[in-house]
Amino acid sequence: MTKTASKSLATLALTVLLSSAAHAQPITVANSVPAPNGTVTQLGDGWTFKCPKGGTYSASVDTIDDDGEGNATLDPFFQVHDGTGLLVATQDDNVTCTFTPLCGFTCPSASGLPCGDKNPHLLRIGDNSGHTGCVGGGYELTLEVKDKNGVVLPPKKVKLGGGPNRKLPKWFDPGKGRKQGPLLDDEQIF
Repeated sequence: MTKTASKSLATLALTVLLSSAAHAQPITVANSVPAPNGTVTQLGDGWTFKCPKGGTYSASVDTIDDDGEGNATLDPFFQVHDGTGLLVATQDDNVTCTFTPLCGFTCPSASGLPCGDKNPHLLRIGDNSGHTGCVGGGYELTLEVKDKNGVVLPPKKVKLGGGPNRKLPKWFDPGKGRKQGPLLDDEQIF
């Protein structure tokens, strides 16, 4: 191979790599949280993710159709802690949900939040239960992490989840939103 051909291949490989990194999409996963069971005040899910120093992240939790009639039975909120345990974000009721919660509240969302000092970060999702009609339910978590240069990181670098990868039938999860599981699932994390 000539030097020119070798240089051209290296340039092409770098272009493809930069192009794919520049076009990384936010990560979306789905799960559910239960209502309190009477003895535990708050149950929820905990998702870990990597967030590079100097980078930022955006997160939102949206509702799903819990009753088959276009209604949600979840009033979601979330909190984020960095790798030292420091609470770095709390979000609740600041955007319209895709499916309106029966208790009448809205969904949490935040964008451009700075990454904490240490990894992994822990994103905790819960239900603001106690409102008529909200008794736990399903949600979709969307997370986008950017490095210090503003480049969206691919899922392999973000490592969202913490729990084992699930192998579900394609018909049950056509969008692969339930492939990853949280580190903490329906546990007392608040």
